[in-house]
Amino acid sequence: MHQLVSTGVDSARRWWIRVAAIGAVFFAAQATLSARLALFASLALFALSIAIFAAFLSWMRRAAPETSSQNLRPINDDDHNPGD
Repeated sequence: MHQLVSTGVDSARRWWIRVAAIGAVFFAAQATLSARLALFASLALFALSIAIFAAFLSWMRRAAPETSSQNLRPINDDDHNPGD
């Protein structure tokens, strides 16, 4: 079965990659333009990453199978034994 939830190590690695990418954009823009424009570019990239993450979560919610309470059974099913 495919694991849908990532481990903490994977999440931390992805977080650091995002930080490094935004930092690289900031320093590259600062070197060629002004610090104010570099800050604007890095904040725009940060806002874009938040929007992409929100869209991904929305897509994951729609892609997840719906479960109803009728399909869920308690772990200890002492009161109801269908075979009896």
